[in-house]
Amino acid sequence: MRKEILCMMSVLGAFALSGATVTSPSGNEGKGKESIEKTTDNDYTTKWYSDFNRGLSWQLELPAAKFLQSYSFVYANDEPGRDPKEWIVEGSKDGKTFTKISEVKNYPAQLRHATRFFSIDNPGDYRFYRIQFLDNHGSSGFQLAEIAFSDNEVREGQKVNVPTATSPSGHIGKKREEVGRTIDRNKRTKWYTPFCPGLSWQLELPESRKCTLYRLTSANDYPKRDPKDWIVEGSADGRTFVKIGEEKNVVFPSRLQEKEFSIAAPGNYRFYRITFTSLAPGNDGFQIAEIEFK
Repeated sequence: MRKEILCMMSVLGAFALSGATVTSPSGNEGKGKESIEKTTDNDYTTKWYSDFNRGLSWQLELPAAKFLQSYSFVYANDEPGRDPKEWIVEGSKDGKTFTKISEVKNYPAQLRHATRFFSIDNPGDYRFYRIQFLDNHGSSGFQLAEIAFSDNEVREGQKVNVPTATSPSGHIGKKREEVGRTIDRNKRTKWYTPFCPGLSWQLELPESRKCTLYRLTSANDYPKRDPKDWIVEGSADGRTFVKIGEEKNVVFPSRLQEKEFSIAAPGNYRFYRITFTSLAPGNDGFQIAEIEFK
């Protein structure tokens, strides 16, 4: 089955690839709303899902050979056991003879909807790019939301090249009200999700930054969904977090209102996390329009 791609994401943007196709040489195309073309629809709320078998493969065929230097995954919405753990990347000029150009081993499971970038170790001019997945994190299934190749380099050790917002507590939100709306610089959009104490928001930056303040913007409606109490933490590696701030009994008097808060103990961190512990009484969910660290 051949699926035409109208565009593909580059690390620094999108470039047209009219006539490109994506297939699964191993026959793991997926079905319906979870088919392989979902890896190129530029929508991280959709995904490619398939039963897992060693050698499960994803292949990109371009209209003409292209020198590509990196690729990225966007992780899917659930079940970290389905995340890829080991894989090889291959290139081919004719779709018949493939050369290994990169390999990844023992890569950990990631936060839901996180984006990760990988360098191609031995790039070349190829018309076919194939990824063979050799292992996952223990599930009988396999999934990814997005796969994209790019002609841009990825610096050694770089995790993301743009800020990425996720929810470690799993409160991603639904399409058009998902967690990523908090960093789209549009206060008319919002992140909405059912609330429970411990709901968390996390920002991953391209590199460590010493932020001394942050801003929250209330959403468009229902004041009872506004956050009231929360703690702020920072981390250099995304694993060990240090408490750097706390707020209690915060009130947003109006809709789409921006409030600024100082960070009590600033430091150089690449990860910033806010854990929300309570809302106004009688809430029927949680929402926030924008979150910005400065």
